[in-house]
This record gives sequence, C-alpha cells and structure tokens, in this order.
Amino acid sequence: GEPDGLAMEKLGGAVLGLGFSTAGDLLRVNFKVNISAFKHGKTTGPDLTLETLGDLETVAVTKRICLRVASSQYDPLGMASPITIILRVQMRELYRLGCDWDTPLVGEVRDSWVKLFIMLVTAGGISFRRSTKPEGAVGQCILICFFDGSDCAFAIVIYARWDMEDGSVLVILLASKAKVGPMFATSTPRLEMNGATLVSRVALRVVVALLDDPPGQVFFLGDSETVLASRERESGFFGEYWGNRIGEQFDNQENIEKIVRVGQAGEWYHVSSENNAADRPTRLNSVPGDLGLESDWQCGPSYLKLPVAQWPINRKFADKKSRVKFPVEEVKRKYRNRLDTAGELLI
Repeated sequence: GEPDGLAMEKLGGAVLGLGFSTAGDLLRVNFKVNISAFKHGKTTGPDLTLETLGDLETVAVTKRICLRVASSQYDPLGMASPITIILRVQMRELYRLGCDWDTPLVGEVRDSWVKLFIMLVTAGGISFRRSTKPEGAVGQCILICFFDGSDCAFAIVIYARWDMEDGSVLVILLASKAKVGPMFATSTPRLEMNGATLVSRVALRVVVALLDDPPGQVFFLGDSETVLASRERESGFFGEYWGNRIGEQFDNQENIEKIVRVGQAGEWYHVSSENNAADRPTRLNSVPGDLGLESDWQCGPSYLKLPVAQWPINRKFADKKSRVKFPVEEVKRKYRNRLDTAGELLI
C-alpha cells in the first residue's frame, strides 16, 4: 500500500530484479531491447524506447544482437513465457539457418526480428499480482498444473484456485515455464512427454515452496492421450527416452504425495487443447496484450471457477489405453534384427 515515492526510490523500484509497485502490490516483468554495440562486457548505448524505435530502420540486426535481446528478458517465474518463448524459438531458427554472429540479417528473417523488437518496446512489460493468496481466502487452495508440447516447444503453467469468503472463486497464476525443443532427433510426442516431465518437476518445487500453507489437492492436466496412456502401462514396454521420463514423473509425484494428494487417487486427467492453459506458450502467436492482469492467462481458464466435478476433464484414455498407438520409436521391441529363413531382415 505504500505509494510510489521516496520509500520506493530507496528500493530502486524493484525487488529481486522485478519491477515492484507497492501502491498496487504488483510485480512487473520489464522487456528490454538494446541494439547498441557491446564492448568490455557492457552495452555502449541505452535500451530502445518509443522515441528511439526509428533507429531500427538503419541498424544492422545480427545474430549476436538477437541473442542478447532474447537472453536479457528477466522472467524467473515465467509470467511472460508466451512471449519469451517466441524469442528463443526464433533464435533456434537462426542457428538452423547457419547465420554468422556478426553478419547482418536480411529479408524476412530481419523483418521478423524487428517486429519482435517493436512489440517488446511498445508493450514495455507485463504486470502481475505479487500475492498468491488473496485476502478473504478460506481453506486450502487447489493447484492445477497444465502441460503441453508442440512441434518446436513444450510448456507448463500452474494456477492456484482459492475459495473466497463471499462464495466466489479466485484463480491466480503461480508459475510457468516454456522450453525450446531440440533442432534434431525429436518429435511432437517427445516434446509432449517432456512437458509432462517438466510439469512434475515444477509442481514439486511449488508444493515445497508452499509448505507453510500447503495446497489441499493437486491436479495434472494435459491434452496428449498418448502421454497419459503411457503413464498407465503396467509392464516394461518403452525404450530409454520414453521410459526414463515416465519414471521421473512418478518419482516426483511420489514426493508430492508426501505433502498433498494428487487428483482423487494419484491419477492425471485429459483436457482438450482449447481448454489447456499450457497451449498458449506452445502456439507462439501471443502478444503482450493477451497476458494482462484480467486475461485468461493470469486468471486461468474460466471453467476453473466452477466446482471440480464440472471441469471439462476426463479419463477416457484409461479405458482405451490398450488400443492407443504409441510412437514406434519409443516402443522397446523384445526381438530386434531377426532373420527369416530366407535371410531377409525382419523388423
């Protein structure tokens, strides 16, 4: 409640590297774009502002500058992950194209980066609520953990759902994380599996961080029936890549369940893509205006305010898990490279 003034100036207007407004009790992820030369470990000019955006018309945009901009976005909780993941995926594209570090980018590649720079400078940043437990909350919260994967990235997002004294429900974004998939030897199912593994890791850290006021229940939701069905196989079936990640998920869940119940009896649930909050970072089409204080990104999908029994989640995949077609490359065959009687290789 402290109004911005001398007290805040002494704090530098920030806390733990994030912009902090005590008047509104808001934290802020500030976007920074600096296209000046880099010498002796620091930039030689100021960050771009709305007044200096015109400099982009003449500056030589290089891979080195793009990496600096992509790496300088400080967002430890992932509140702006739908935006920052776009920068990192675009950076991967520069590596794929084999661009030199100091050769100016040209054509559509340059134009795409200039548009990103303009978007970041114009937005300035994204504000979000500092408090994760609202005044007037009753009982324990419910954690809802989403995961997703696409052709080039995978992501997770975690919300806390609180019942309020007046009978309403408030949902608050706690954390998110989005990671770029490797350039080679990958597939969409593998990135979805990586998303499931990542959400189990982050959920464990969130639950441990909330030990003083632990949640009452944790739900894991994803839109990949392949991944969800894989977790419920009862015998050795998968190769190292797939099997090791499933094993880690169960290890993390075991540690979570020492503190709080997962689902009704340890199960994970399927949710459609349009109802999967983690789908936003993996689509790579978000703009800062999509992530405001009252947006679905920060307040969660609207159905989370309904009773759990009315959420659009299900476990139909469990009834047909024996018929799910798992990725061929992830299935561990009992016999390999057998020859038939004619000497031809059998697959």
